[in-house]
Amino acid sequence: MSRTASQILVALLAAIIAFAETGAAQDQVFIRANTGATFPQLSHKLSLAISTNGVDWESLHTTPTLTNFSRDASILRHGNEFVTVYSDDFSLNSFGYSTNGTFGLARSTDLINWQATHVKLRGPLLSNAIPNNTWAPEWFVEGTNYYVLVRLSTTKGNNYGPPGIGYMQCYDPGTWSNWSDFTLLPGLASNENDPFILKVGATYHLFTDDGGPHSGKILHRQSTTSAFDGYGPPAIIGTNFRQAEALTKSSAWWQATPFEGQFVLPLGGNRYRLYFQATWWDHCFAIESTDGMETWDLTTMRQLTYDGVPAYGHGSVLAIEATDALLPLAALARRADQAISEVQTIQANPNAYNLYTGADLTNSRTAGRADVTRNPVNYGLYTLHMITELNLGGIMLQKTGSNAVVNLQLQTTPDLSTPFTNHGEPVGFEVGLPGDKHFLRVRAVDPQ
Repeated sequence: MSRTASQILVALLAAIIAFAETGAAQDQVFIRANTGATFPQLSHKLSLAISTNGVDWESLHTTPTLTNFSRDASILRHGNEFVTVYSDDFSLNSFGYSTNGTFGLARSTDLINWQATHVKLRGPLLSNAIPNNTWAPEWFVEGTNYYVLVRLSTTKGNNYGPPGIGYMQCYDPGTWSNWSDFTLLPGLASNENDPFILKVGATYHLFTDDGGPHSGKILHRQSTTSAFDGYGPPAIIGTNFRQAEALTKSSAWWQATPFEGQFVLPLGGNRYRLYFQATWWDHCFAIESTDGMETWDLTTMRQLTYDGVPAYGHGSVLAIEATDALLPLAALARRADQAISEVQTIQANPNAYNLYTGADLTNSRTAGRADVTRNPVNYGLYTLHMITELNLGGIMLQKTGSNAVVNLQLQTTPDLSTPFTNHGEPVGFEVGLPGDKHFLRVRAVDPQ
């Protein structure tokens, strides 16, 4: 069977993707954006990973592709772009939040090359006299409306101070340059952090943590009014999380470690997965609910890994269909060192991947040329004999525009064994020959 270009592409992708989980075909794959310190070179940088089970992740890069200071990344898909918002460090204060009232926004079509900018908060809640500390921006999309939730503190030297969590709407999705004023979410305590909203049916679920370095409980509120109003008192979740084996057996276990960085991923039906981090160690965990987020099953808790080591950092998870056209982009963005190794493996034994080698292509070209020259008629070409048969001999035609001058020289011999010699002067006449190609011949005809 011949090997086509599409087969070659599929073979390359199959070799490069090599996801962690094997077995049955996956309906979805997951892309995670976070900005922790799993690897030192990615500390306070955008870190991207891909997974088929949402727990064990493989890094897309081992060196940052977005080099801006960034933490608390939230990622979404808009058309053929990936768009992430993150805590920037506009003032370079090294605290992990901006004192200039901004958050970062970056766009990419290939998860490698990013176009980054800053979005500046505005409105009456922003202070002109003291720092506007901002961090933990989080996307929320409802229909065609795009919002970013973000934490704001105008208390100098205290990034847990008021006013609290609010939101901004983007009026030009795709351009991301026109934003509403910052509006405070009502009914929340001013020390709450890391907001996340998920809409299920007609109900909005708001997740936050109660802030501060020594508390860090995860809070869950519900509203049927809107995403930004009507929330009642919170349910406190995670009070028993420290009893889970995945946490007690990890190096992140500590009786008082706070939890934060919450993100909820729908898994279908009443199943949901809550991602969070144990703050003092920044180790990341996931736990599942099978009753619509009413309770969380300790036996399902897993510690996230990046390339087999504990994962760090506050982040978000984007689920995309396994057949999505953007998936090869994510696969091809895999970290360079592994990709190089895999390409070398393919190059060492290309036949195992049903690929042509350079020698194969050279031999194929040589064989193809021989095929054509042996039997040109099969390819719609004239043979040398056919061309010679039509040739008048020598270069006879000089074409100007659509006309050509034909010069004929009569030659004679007395006995056909003596060479022909010219007889008289050449006879020239002009003929119309429009177009690019003509075959001519001269025939003697009976005199009339």
